[in-house]
Amino acid sequence: MKLFFNIYLRFTHFLIQSGCLKYFGVRKLRLDAWSECVWKEIPGETVSAAHVLFHAASVGELEILMPLIEGFAAKKIPMVVTVFSDSAFPQVARLTQIATYAGPSPMESDWSAFFQKFQIAKVIVSKYEAWPALWIECSVRNLPLILIHAKWRPSLALVKILIFIFGFPLPRLYLFAESVVQASRLKKRFKFAEVHSAMDPRWKRISDRSKSAALHPRVVFWKKRYADEILKPFPYGMVGSAWFEDLKVLLPAFREAKGTLWVIPHSLETKNIKRMQELLEVEIPGRYILVNEMGFLLELYSLAQWVWVGGGFGKGIHSTMEPAIYGVPLACGPKNVDQFFETQMLCDSQQLTVCKNTKESLLWLESQSNRSLLNVLNDQVLSHFSQLIEHCIQIS
Repeated sequence: MKLFFNIYLRFTHFLIQSGCLKYFGVRKLRLDAWSECVWKEIPGETVSAAHVLFHAASVGELEILMPLIEGFAAKKIPMVVTVFSDSAFPQVARLTQIATYAGPSPMESDWSAFFQKFQIAKVIVSKYEAWPALWIECSVRNLPLILIHAKWRPSLALVKILIFIFGFPLPRLYLFAESVVQASRLKKRFKFAEVHSAMDPRWKRISDRSKSAALHPRVVFWKKRYADEILKPFPYGMVGSAWFEDLKVLLPAFREAKGTLWVIPHSLETKNIKRMQELLEVEIPGRYILVNEMGFLLELYSLAQWVWVGGGFGKGIHSTMEPAIYGVPLACGPKNVDQFFETQMLCDSQQLTVCKNTKESLLWLESQSNRSLLNVLNDQVLSHFSQLIEHCIQIS
């Protein structure tokens, strides 16, 4: 083993065993999971079949990989799923029925033993996942390392430098970027990698959930009790992940519009709900439904004729993907809109409009009366995702 790499592994092992990492914010749950070495308790020296390893840093990265994990499971391909952050522990635990192992990732110093036990044949990660020992294990074993929804970040530059310092070649890289621009950027930095542009797998997950959205029990409850029984008029507009700042901009414009406004706050703190309700009563009394629940926003969007995505006048716009799948007109404030590929795509298709003030919001609302959008996203998602799954399966 190369000298500097050996020192790195010993150092990371020391940090974990000594408990030093807790001073850097690593929670006790994560440290306990490492010390328990759950994966070592699986009977037998090694498994009988080669496995695909899906690894995610946290719950967000796992969400990107989930459609692929489910796709591989549907084809009966053996796999293991590991996560680093304890925030993803509950979600990964639900995969034990379809994966040989689903749980906390091994320590950096344990990847070699983990690969040996599960006969890892390929590794699939997301975005800019860059663990030096994981990459080097792929390099040493000549295994493909696949990045889904790949993005260029400093972590990729750092792992490239470290691997060079440790004296190893880069692994065989297959990068599936979210856009042609990202693909070009990655290709410049990883000249020998195979780079493609591919739709974000989260579209597939959102598409699947949207198909039964109207039957969600909480959607049925809210529509029946707060809309149907008190005859709230159409059209239904929605402010998803609403901030108080969004309402201050939108409500004066909505006074001139028809229908009912559904408001789903980004925070359910009592103080925030009270502030919103007071403002709604002043601006549009009797013309709103304030939803003080979370967990089914994607499904609730199925009732909307148009959606305002919150955060654009706060810390930054929330997800536009969830309402976009229904093909309804979208609007938002300007904060951080240019940081997401999907918002650029939706603006280019004229499904998303960025409003900087109340006047622009009013013009957008007035334009909705004579506007309809054909939702073709679901068909596109199914086609692109099927191609992505087959491509990943064929890589060996």
